[in-house]
Amino acid sequence: MSMHTAVVLENRPLMPGVFLLKLEAPKLARTGRPGQFALVRCAEEGSWDPLLRRPLALHRLIRQAGQVELLVRVVGRGTAWLAVRRPGERLDLLGPLGQGFSLKRNTRNLLLVAGGMGIAPLVALAEEGLRRGCAVVLALGARSREDLYPTALLPPQVELHLATEDGTAGRTGPVTILLADPELGLLPWADQVMACGPRPMLEEVAAVVRAGRMHLPAGFAQVSLEEHMACGVGACLGCVVPTRKGYRRVCRDGPVFDLREVEFRP
Repeated sequence: MSMHTAVVLENRPLMPGVFLLKLEAPKLARTGRPGQFALVRCAEEGSWDPLLRRPLALHRLIRQAGQVELLVRVVGRGTAWLAVRRPGERLDLLGPLGQGFSLKRNTRNLLLVAGGMGIAPLVALAEEGLRRGCAVVLALGARSREDLYPTALLPPQVELHLATEDGTAGRTGPVTILLADPELGLLPWADQVMACGPRPMLEEVAAVVRAGRMHLPAGFAQVSLEEHMACGVGACLGCVVPTRKGYRRVCRDGPVFDLREVEFRP
């Protein structure tokens, strides 16, 4: 974990209320791993209003160029401040933080499952999987076509399957209908499954995976949990979640957990 002064290279809208920040941050690009995040200070120099940094997943790690991309949804004052940053401005970042995804050496078929903003950490993972020679399939879901991540930004080698709740793109329904489809056969094909999205979606992913696989070895299915964070370094215990190993901190012990560990409670 290090402090970084990142330079804004690009800031552009992607979907309604969502924008893409490209930053020059060589050390973060070099040391970050898919699934980890950074804490971004969202205030002018000399100001601490708002006080808390905002946790943002490392969306892309462009190591050779020393660049990092962050996918940001505007949900309050902090992210609204980020949304109007201009090229050349500087941002104060802390990272990389948390535990990222763990790709096994013998994985050849990598299945990614993203719901809505759950795509944020999975693009970097897709690129890492391709770099390692994996075949990568992405099941991508959203409420409607306009909320889908722009597919032109995905690596062309990724095989894409879409689902929208209103049926405006791909299959009609939640993204988990793609996992449960025997004709697609995604679960039997996969050597590993990595998922990120709203908690109800992850709960359904867990149900489908457990129903579709007789045996779940360690690390076969991993999920990145989305929780509100305060300190982001494990001190305040504001982001704890129940697991089979007791309550664990999403910011420090996660955000990526083995699916077998997570207890999805109401």
